[in-house]
Amino acid sequence: MTTARTRGTRAVMIAVGIAVIAAVIVSRLGDVLLIDADVPPASRPESEAIVWPARVLLLLALAWITIGAIATRTSLVRRPGAAAARSTWLASTRPWRARESILGLLPFDRALMVIVPVGLMICTRIIQASFAPLWPALSGVLAWVVFTLVAVLLVRPHSPWPMVATVGGGIVFQCVFDLACYSVAGPLTFWSWLWSVAPVLRVAVLTVVFGAMAWTAVAIGGAANAQVGPRRATGVTMAAAGSALALVALMTALWGNAMLARMWRSDVVSVSLPDGIAWAAFAVALVIAVGGVFLARRSAREPAELDR
Repeated sequence: MTTARTRGTRAVMIAVGIAVIAAVIVSRLGDVLLIDADVPPASRPESEAIVWPARVLLLLALAWITIGAIATRTSLVRRPGAAAARSTWLASTRPWRARESILGLLPFDRALMVIVPVGLMICTRIIQASFAPLWPALSGVLAWVVFTLVAVLLVRPHSPWPMVATVGGGIVFQCVFDLACYSVAGPLTFWSWLWSVAPVLRVAVLTVVFGAMAWTAVAIGGAANAQVGPRRATGVTMAAAGSALALVALMTALWGNAMLARMWRSDVVSVSLPDGIAWAAFAVALVIAVGGVFLARRSAREPAELDR
């Protein structure tokens, strides 16, 4: 109990620290991005058409999270699919229990542990792509894919399922936040308010977004620690996060301003990046990823047994 309480306290402290750092970063974001925005009208027909699909998806995602949280302490875990929801909940909120959360999972539950987060992410990005170009949605999906694959590969020959459960939970929470934003008044109205008339809202929203992403990276390290030890777990976190960030930065450097210029309707928001900032971000992310790979290498003395 003491160990669990200590880990929980440490996790909360890390989460708060991540949120503070993210707040500092996003508070300066307006000085980096070149933003030209108009005050939005009260409502937009194209936004209203997206609101209800977003709300339905939000309810389904919240139901998945609720089932996972309840199944952690009740007999609901015996129901089909509940064990998968429990695994993603435990692994993403208490990553030191990620290895425990996958014990006894049936093939059906393992399949759901992949299908539900991936399906939710794809549906959420389809909604996003309905009011913005495909590039931001595609880059987000690819970043999650690269993040997961790097983490899974670097913990080999141990079981990949703790990594899958942890990332799956992070994806679900990220989609819940995105869908909640879209469900308030429609994505176009929300985003135009975000970038034009509510700088405090922008700081709050982007702090949560970046903080949640960073927490998923920390959770991956916590889940990997039980399998490969602290040194390799640190490397897994650095390599996975660095690879995902490098991919997004590279896509932004190659096509960023051209895509950002078309990302919003001309009467809503125009956003662009100063020259060179995306390439600088790519270089930093690449260094982090390469350093992580070196840290995550398995030493010759480490046993190669598999976690089943």
